[in-house]
Amino acid sequence: MWSNIFTLAIDRLKEFTSYGSSFLVMMIVGGAILPPLQGILADVPSVGAKHSFAVPLVAYAHLVLYGLRGYRPRNLI
Repeated sequence: MWSNIFTLAIDRLKEFTSYGSSFLVMMIVGGAILPPLQGILADVPSVGAKHSFAVPLVAYAHLVLYGLRGYRPRNLI
C-alpha cells in the first residue's frame, strides 16, 4: 500500500511536493517505533504477546481508513 499512499498523498502539492514527500519518508520511522512498542506491550504480563498485536492492528486500520475516507481527490482547477 505504501506506493499508492505515497503517490496519492503528494499528488497536486505543486511547489510543496518536496516537503510533502520528505514528510512521508520521515513517517517510515513508524516502522522503527511500532515494533519495539509492541514488544514492550508483549512483555507486560497483563497484556501478553497475543494482545500486543493491537498495535499493528491500529496502524493497519489507520491505513485502511486513509484509503477509504482520508483521501478524496478534488478538482482544484
